[in-house]
Amino acid sequence: MPEIAEVERARLRIHRQAIDYKIINVKTNPDHLVFAGKSDEDFANSILSKTLVETKRWGKYFVLLFNEGPHIVAHLGMTGGIRFEHEEKEWPPRFWKLLITFEDPATGKIVNFGFKDPRRLSRLRLIDGDPMKVEPISKLGFDPVLNMPSFEEFSELVRKRAVPTKTLLLDQSFSAGVGNWVADEILFQAKIHPAQHSNTLTKEELLSLYDKTKYVCETAVAVEADESKFPQDWLMKYRWNKGRGLGKGVLPDGQILKFETVGGRTSAFSPVRQILRQTKMTKTKVIKKMTTKKAKPVAKMEKESLDEIEEAETVIISRTRNVSKYNLRQINLNQKRIKNRTKQLKPKKERVVILGCSSGIGKECALQYASRGAKLILFARRAELLQKLQVECKDLGASDVHFMDGDVTIESDLEKLAEFTKEKLQGADTVIYCAGMLSVRSFLESCGIEIDSKTKVVKTKTTEKNALSEALETITTINYFAAVWTAKLFLPMLIESSVSPNFLVVSSIAGKAGAPTRALYAGSKHALHGFFDSLRVELRPLDVHIGLICPGTVDTNLRQFAVDKSLGQGDISGSTKNKLSANHVARRIILASDLREREVYIPAWFGYLALWAKLLASPLVDYFAARKYKTKT
Repeated sequence: MPEIAEVERARLRIHRQAIDYKIINVKTNPDHLVFAGKSDEDFANSILSKTLVETKRWGKYFVLLFNEGPHIVAHLGMTGGIRFEHEEKEWPPRFWKLLITFEDPATGKIVNFGFKDPRRLSRLRLIDGDPMKVEPISKLGFDPVLNMPSFEEFSELVRKRAVPTKTLLLDQSFSAGVGNWVADEILFQAKIHPAQHSNTLTKEELLSLYDKTKYVCETAVAVEADESKFPQDWLMKYRWNKGRGLGKGVLPDGQILKFETVGGRTSAFSPVRQILRQTKMTKTKVIKKMTTKKAKPVAKMEKESLDEIEEAETVIISRTRNVSKYNLRQINLNQKRIKNRTKQLKPKKERVVILGCSSGIGKECALQYASRGAKLILFARRAELLQKLQVECKDLGASDVHFMDGDVTIESDLEKLAEFTKEKLQGADTVIYCAGMLSVRSFLESCGIEIDSKTKVVKTKTTEKNALSEALETITTINYFAAVWTAKLFLPMLIESSVSPNFLVVSSIAGKAGAPTRALYAGSKHALHGFFDSLRVELRPLDVHIGLICPGTVDTNLRQFAVDKSLGQGDISGSTKNKLSANHVARRIILASDLREREVYIPAWFGYLALWAKLLASPLVDYFAARKYKTKT
């Protein structure tokens, strides 16, 4: 991702080649994400015939100031970049979003400029007035090159936060422009472990952090991000690809680098040079926090156990989440699980991400959380429905609401959602995966196989080639793979949350007990349960909770969009009686999140009855399932 030096280089290239030039032509490639707040046509019309009179930068934003407003405020995102035609072999560049033709009024010289972004995470905004005094730039912290605060002010800003120092440096409201590699370089030069909490830094460490922040940023900017001009002892030259590859992962003096996730990003550091200093707590305070009410008196505990508790508590408090150094017994020894998160997390401060919320259960979850005042990120395919839902959520009292349209079956869309969440809410406390797809026909019917009930003669109908394979791939992707991808992308944020983070997946009772005409559906849900049941155990030491929500038949339009609806003829099978309302299920989901329940069946009696009956009388379960879905046994 472009950081302070790369963005400054981009600004300088534009300044050197187009300052005082007039815009005589603008072309845009429609993109409602990149052109933030305006249509691409309005964007083009607003800057046509303007003259570029100045360029500025603050943090990771660069600004193009014209002779009159509005002005362009640009953020390169992860893969955004600028191009000039005379420097390229082909034009326009691939994945272009904006093309501008500049002309020198004095000489008539033409310069063709392009802005590209393959992953669409960049932003181009038009701002009236002074862009440096309004959002988004006004919300940023100090720029280490342009206005580094005094050491006293810097120290106060650092010490009032109790987070890993790497996390603090990445926070753009603290130090604008510092990204992943710059933060790693600063900490390496300052000899501070990335997971060392900011409020535990000594005065000497604060002074070193202050000096190295200035030094690294100013040096990188001075050489315009040219890596070949960086000092040879810089970590940046050896940190890439997690140490894999020739010359990577080992410093010239033989030190081997380590790579751990801190602040949701892969962090490179030298374990020899950057030592995590564990802050010792008094035994009394540790025992008070770590033991249950029935814990033995301190005097009767073995010294070895007491030391283990103290060590484990240090890990939890520092939130490094590095459980590789500590076994499960140490982390969980006498640790009391907090049952009700609302004692830790005020509803108005909860950051909630809901995937699959344009209708049904997901929409009702959004509305319920909004009425509690939560901060929301809404994600679904239909942008127009998300816009309406955003307005409804604001009206209900949500403290902050953002939406992004995309498809959960496209992994790159989920990656954009993760970055969008970091940008808007700086992380997440609760993630709810509500996306899902149903199957409604018997497997034989979906395969085009017909059986005469009297003669048992099998007939095979001609069906569209690969139709069943496509249906199987679609339902498995949305019900299983996409949920796994979501977990991969959001777990780093949840691990960094300090308020008992939750990852909830809306599954189905079909994930525990199969039913006729639901074979494709039940198969994907069984896989879902197998994965998240295993993941729950893995994440237990990190206090990230996995919850599976298993409702019965819900009154939504899922059946009308079933993956195999077009693969057969006749009525769609399944009961239409005693449907659960989406609102009821949503309220139960939120309660399950607050109480951090492992697995919830809705209605409870039905779920537990199905489970016990399956264990003790499987034929009975088959019989009632056949009746419910109107098939013969």
